[in-house]
Amino acid sequence: MKAIYLSLMCLSLLASCSSDSEIQQEITNQNELEKLSASKINGDGIPENSSNPYDVAGVLHNELLSSYYEGKDSISNVEEVAYRLAAVASENANFTSLFPEGYSIISEKRMAYLLDHKQIPLGEVLHAPALSQTAKNSLSYFSTALLSLGDSDADYIAVYNFIVDFENSTWANPLLTAADKKVLLITSSLARHSAYAAKKKPKKNTDPEWDLLVGNRMGGAEGAGEGLATAIIWSLTVGIVEYEGLLE
Repeated sequence: MKAIYLSLMCLSLLASCSSDSEIQQEITNQNELEKLSASKINGDGIPENSSNPYDVAGVLHNELLSSYYEGKDSISNVEEVAYRLAAVASENANFTSLFPEGYSIISEKRMAYLLDHKQIPLGEVLHAPALSQTAKNSLSYFSTALLSLGDSDADYIAVYNFIVDFENSTWANPLLTAADKKVLLITSSLARHSAYAAKKKPKKNTDPEWDLLVGNRMGGAEGAGEGLATAIIWSLTVGIVEYEGLLE
């Protein structure tokens, strides 16, 4: 849990930062603190990446996902998914302390559009007018490469290493704005943690796209433009709806 609190501390500081240099300093501070913490998901620190200042997105995503599936009642429609997620989020102390202002809800129409276009590169489907074309191209590369890893039946370590390399190159890319990097790094954190969660639980089918949670990634990327809390909730909502086949 120490890693979660350190991530929360870093994010609260990031909210007041306006430049890459300021954010970089906060990341340096966070990394120094995390050297003192042995609280990792496993001995290798997987699936976390402390170099991603938005990694709390993936941590909280998996917390909420685990709590969501602890519910015993069956879910039969999109509205029930949203209701259960709202209840789970309201009971998570980390989520409510970080996001007291709440989050917005993705419409069923937009969700259906995303899931109907999941074979199209993510940067071309995403409604994100504030993103630069470089960032959209990067998202398309990221989503296509993850699909290729799924098709090759790569193990999680290969997926993890690819995503961390992508995050490092994203952070170092001078052509990306701070807003671009925020969306890309939130999306990559959600993808990295989501893929880990998928490997830990029995799958409903053998489709490699489920292994890498295509809908989950699409929802997270779309929501990241509105904020971190919205990215987490939209990622969960679209991912669960896709997994349960509620819009088929």
